[in-house]
Amino acid sequence: MSEDTDHFVQIARTGIDAEVFMRTPLGKFLESKAMAEEADALAALVDADPEDAKVNRELRNQIHVSRMFLVWIRDAINAGRSAHAQLQEMDELARSNR
Repeated sequence: MSEDTDHFVQIARTGIDAEVFMRTPLGKFLESKAMAEEADALAALVDADPEDAKVNRELRNQIHVSRMFLVWIRDAINAGRSAHAQLQEMDELARSNR
């Protein structure tokens, strides 16, 4: 395998691992926990005094952290899918050049 192929295989495997993880009880728990924390912080932000910069900043940070977990997992999954598609294209190109 070439270095490029190895790189794409590793990304594809990571994406598969992320997908499988999100189907596990722990993955489902963490996803629901992140979503619940985001919803709770958003509700608290709506009710917070707009003049209280400290509370607003803390709540916004909470929302950001909750969202980032889900973004990182989705990024890993999407990168894995893209790498898999790239590997398929590379394989098809190699077969057509034979």
